[in-house]
Amino acid sequence: MTTVASGQDCETSALMEDGGEAGGHMQGSSRCSVYQASFLIVAAVVGLGIMALPSSIAKLGWVPGLGALVLLFAVNMYTGLILWRLRVAIPGGVSYTHLGAELMGNAGQACCRAVSLTQLFMLEAEYLLVNTQSLATLFPSVQLCQPTWGLVMGALLLPLVQIRTLHHVSFLSAASGAAVLLVLLICMREMLWGQGGSTEESRSQVTTTHWATGAGVVDSFHALASIVFACGSHFVYLEVMGEMKNVLQFPAAMNLAGVFVLGSYVAISAAGYGAYGEGVRAYAVDVLPPGPARQAASLLMLLHTMVSYILMSQILCTSLLQLSSLRIYKSPKSPASASREDWLLVSALVLMASFLVANVVPFFEDLTVIIGSLIGAPICFGIPATFLLRAHSQGKMSITRCEQLFLCGLLVFTLLLIVLGLNSGLVSLARKWDTFGLPFECHCLGDSCIKESTPS
Repeated sequence: MTTVASGQDCETSALMEDGGEAGGHMQGSSRCSVYQASFLIVAAVVGLGIMALPSSIAKLGWVPGLGALVLLFAVNMYTGLILWRLRVAIPGGVSYTHLGAELMGNAGQACCRAVSLTQLFMLEAEYLLVNTQSLATLFPSVQLCQPTWGLVMGALLLPLVQIRTLHHVSFLSAASGAAVLLVLLICMREMLWGQGGSTEESRSQVTTTHWATGAGVVDSFHALASIVFACGSHFVYLEVMGEMKNVLQFPAAMNLAGVFVLGSYVAISAAGYGAYGEGVRAYAVDVLPPGPARQAASLLMLLHTMVSYILMSQILCTSLLQLSSLRIYKSPKSPASASREDWLLVSALVLMASFLVANVVPFFEDLTVIIGSLIGAPICFGIPATFLLRAHSQGKMSITRCEQLFLCGLLVFTLLLIVLGLNSGLVSLARKWDTFGLPFECHCLGDSCIKESTPS
């Protein structure tokens, strides 16, 4: 999840450069302190991914699960610092696409642009999916099928995505980040002190310190891909660097943010798995029984995902307009220079495509795993490792033999995660299609309907 936060002393306005990357270089005041930069990192990283972490830990067990979480988070921090090292060594490396161009030419630029835009689009689909389910939860007595709720949500979003500059909505990002934190507090209160309510049947508290029962390769990589999704927002790191007073202080900001993020991840993972064991829900909000708390959490998630969808839509539509040459911009950095008709067409097409994906993969957990394995692994691990090895081979940076070996191992792990993680997500998706119905069938949302998160 990525949001753009703005504050009194650290203003940001995410205008795209080079037509190409989610989170291209941010032209801002460059006044961010270490603390403000750490806030931007937390706002970028903590989002939908954290909602799937308790279920991911349950698939592995206490020691393997929390161990994998801490280890992958540490590697995530390391690759984030790789981007910082590249940013310092290569002045033109202000975004993934720029680094790709600097180190690998036009092919590298095109590859990084494609991966970044694909991530943006897939995030849009997941935001729309959670939007749809959150909206349905606010009206529990209205029994509509998920595709119908999706159409309602799309109708609500379409006018909002006609806002074409982040300046008009960037102030909402702070409220969006606060909404996620409030949802986490509500869910953790239920996990730690709740009486169970309608979820009492899932409070089995069957846990294990070793590998979870039946945890094979598929379940293991399913969990790993979900953790990777939660940890990664790497394209934001380069933006934050561009906003700092002193880019050399970025590691301090990243470490400060990392303490909070990892602490939050471990806390909700331990609370969820400790309270519900193997019966923990796939989506953390589903631990809440029907009632005011669940509706409040759903309303907050609706706010968070709507703001995130609008912000991502602006960046994605700007890039698509530039790349498709629907019109020649007076300034290639200004999305407002596109005609209203062009913007409406592109934003509507993005919304329709997001609706399609959200109904082909109508299960939050599986969509998270597919994104984490197919897109998250390359962006978080594979591309930074490739960049550093390439910079070393070109003499632009020097790294030790041990680090070269580690980076090669990281590339192998990335490939395994893409193949096995994606396979695990597709296998799980096929099973749920058999259980709950095929795409666009009536996955009913409401109190009396079967939910995806019902333990099997």
